[in-house]
Amino acid sequence: MSHTYRDRIVSAAEWAVVIAILLGIVFAAARPASGRAHEPNAFSSVRIERGDTLWSLAETHPVRGMTTEQVVQLIKRENRIAQAPSAGQVVSVPAAPDGTAVCAR
Repeated sequence: MSHTYRDRIVSAAEWAVVIAILLGIVFAAARPASGRAHEPNAFSSVRIERGDTLWSLAETHPVRGMTTEQVVQLIKRENRIAQAPSAGQVVSVPAAPDGTAVCAR
């Protein structure tokens, strides 16, 4: 069976599409999901002190690559809260890589 020039071009184009799809899958799988790229793997518990706010918690427990606002949202999501917790309440905050609470107090 003889292959024509057109058959070879179609075959090459089909292979190019297959390769492009496979590369897309590989690169998509290697890239972290948007919004979750820098979230910590560990959290530590801290007792809320009088005057603490979600913003102050986020500032004293920073996460590399996240803004303070993103850390506020992370703390809210982790603790299932909408506003600042009360003094004496225990909440989860992002932990340092060694598992301890990151605190600048």
